[in-house]
Amino acid sequence: MSFKYGQDHTNYQRQVEVRHVGAVPVKGHLDFVFISEARKTMAVLEVKSPENIPEHPYGSWETQLYLQMGLLADSFPDYTVEKGAILAVNFGKQGMQLFNGYSPQTMIYEGLIGRAANIWDQYQHYSNGDRTTLAMEASPLCGYCHFLKDCPKFEAEEVQELTESVAILTGLQHQQRDLETEISMRKSDLLAIVDQRGPLKAHGQLLRKAVRSRKVLDTDRLDQFLQGYSQSLADFQKSSSYSFLEIKKAA
Repeated sequence: MSFKYGQDHTNYQRQVEVRHVGAVPVKGHLDFVFISEARKTMAVLEVKSPENIPEHPYGSWETQLYLQMGLLADSFPDYTVEKGAILAVNFGKQGMQLFNGYSPQTMIYEGLIGRAANIWDQYQHYSNGDRTTLAMEASPLCGYCHFLKDCPKFEAEEVQELTESVAILTGLQHQQRDLETEISMRKSDLLAIVDQRGPLKAHGQLLRKAVRSRKVLDTDRLDQFLQGYSQSLADFQKSSSYSFLEIKKAA
């Protein structure tokens, strides 16, 4: 890969492809690489376009960035990879959010390469017909695997690999309950003001009291009517089942 520089000797390249220099066939595509020829430094910018921008970057985003910075440093030993950042772009009202302050971490990078080497080694064994040495790892994506029911990773009393996912979910659920309580309280406070004062503007928003009507079924009257025909409302009701994730404290 060659770089072309302007008069300030600083430039950037898009969709830079880098490969691991060792035997493990790891390849990365970097969205943006910023280069300073004068200082012989590089920086990586990874761009994401999530449906909703999270408060903190996802772990998978950070893992990808650490791998990219490591691969870039290996591919260009004459340069110093100084830093990296993640730019989350939402084409709705959220706009953009920059998650900055990342620097190459040798221990993380070597761990990721080691994991990739293990996967590659397992693949080689599998391709050669060896099904006895396969190492398995549970993850949130296991729910989409057709072999989950017979997977020995889930025969354990506790699946340690899912600890982080469950911890994040329960934490978010607590935040959701707190947020719903605060939202309800603030709505009530503002509605009380608008109810007496009328429409007003604040923070670039128009606040006004809205009234909507809806039709509901009077089940008491309907039940009385049906009784005249020796029927009841229960005769016209049926049960249906639905699935949901229930989380309880383990014994």
